[in-house]
Amino acid sequence: MSLLIKGRLPKNIYPTHYDLHVIPNFTDFTFTGSVVIGITFDKFVGSEFALHSKELHISNVDIDFVKTNFRLDEENELLIVDFKEPKKLNGYYVLAVSFTGTLNSDLKGFYKSTYMQDGVEK
Repeated sequence: MSLLIKGRLPKNIYPTHYDLHVIPNFTDFTFTGSVVIGITFDKFVGSEFALHSKELHISNVDIDFVKTNFRLDEENELLIVDFKEPKKLNGYYVLAVSFTGTLNSDLKGFYKSTYMQDGVEK
């Protein structure tokens, strides 16, 4: 449980590459997106690990193009990738996450803002 509360990857999991795609909808102030993360596991043996996730609706999580179990810990703002049983992972893997969210004004994450130009708010 301490892994989930700390919200940090174990020392034997190393993200090495991020490929992020986000498509905003400025009509209803929402967005859809996906991220592909290259991860190196160095003799990881466990059933889950956590990634930060604030105010996102996660629709799918894959590891090496195989659908993987996941859950959200909204209180701690974490996405928990759950294998349901301990797995031994060693080497390079591809983690893919699909998500949607809301563009809000909280100045956190992907947010909306306005500015004035020639007396007009944009």
